[in-house]
Order: sequence, then C-alpha cells, then structure tokens
Amino acid sequence: QGRVDFLIAHRYYTQEMLKKAVEKDILGGKYKIKVVTIEDQIGFKVQSSTNDKERHQKDLLDIEWLIKSNYPNLDMDLIKEYFKIFNRENEINRIIDKIKNAG
Repeated sequence: QGRVDFLIAHRYYTQEMLKKAVEKDILGGKYKIKVVTIEDQIGFKVQSSTNDKERHQKDLLDIEWLIKSNYPNLDMDLIKEYFKIFNRENEINRIIDKIKNAG
C-alpha cells in the first residue's frame, strides 16, 4: 500500500515542472507514468512543507537526502530559487553547508 500526492498545477513554476517531466515505464512496461526531475521533486516538497506545517520536518529530511544523494548532478540554482519563492533561503543554505562539511 502506498500514498500518492496530487497537486493542481496552476502557477508558472508547477506548470513548468510538469512540462519537464519524463515518461517512464513501470511494472515491466505495463504502464507509463510521467516523473518530475529531482530538482522539481524538491520544489514540490518545499511547497508542500510550506503549506502544511505537519510535513515540514519530514519533507526537509527528504530534501536533504535527495540533495545529498544527487549533489554533483543537481541544478542547485533552481533548487535555491524554489526555496527563495517561499522565503526559506536560510534552510537551503544550512542543508548545503551541512552536506559540504560532511565530506
């Protein structure tokens, strides 16, 4: 059993995220789904954790893990922009510092 989040894309950023989504086969090619980039997944988590304070800590941990696991390949300027939209630049700066200092 799993969980699926639905988001209505009516803002510029969310519409652009969905335009960049890549089609992937699942269940041995039986179905196709569109998957957003890691940067955009982080952007959605920034938005959801801003809108729902109960999700804040979990989403922040997820964001940190996604960045740490993919750091060299990410568009960090885009990720920083997502945090800036919600006036949360201090959080992304702390995450980046933590990751850089862990190495």
